[in-house]
Amino acid sequence: MGRIDKQKDFLTNLRLYMTIIIVITVSIGNGIAKLYNSHDINYLFYLGSILTIFLLVIFVLLAKRLHVETNKLEEID
Repeated sequence: MGRIDKQKDFLTNLRLYMTIIIVITVSIGNGIAKLYNSHDINYLFYLGSILTIFLLVIFVLLAKRLHVETNKLEEID
């Protein structure tokens, strides 16, 4: 496997991880919205809120890494 193919595979994996994080974030957001609407604000609401913020930070870091790795792909050519 060449360097360019390995780099493209890495970029594809980063996109997959970002997609998984978005799906999990939306699911947790739906859960905390249901808790909020039912006026059942308990530890699960706060745990979900903290986890959502944490996942969004990870998403931003992965997006930044994706841009850096995409620029490296230009240098390989």
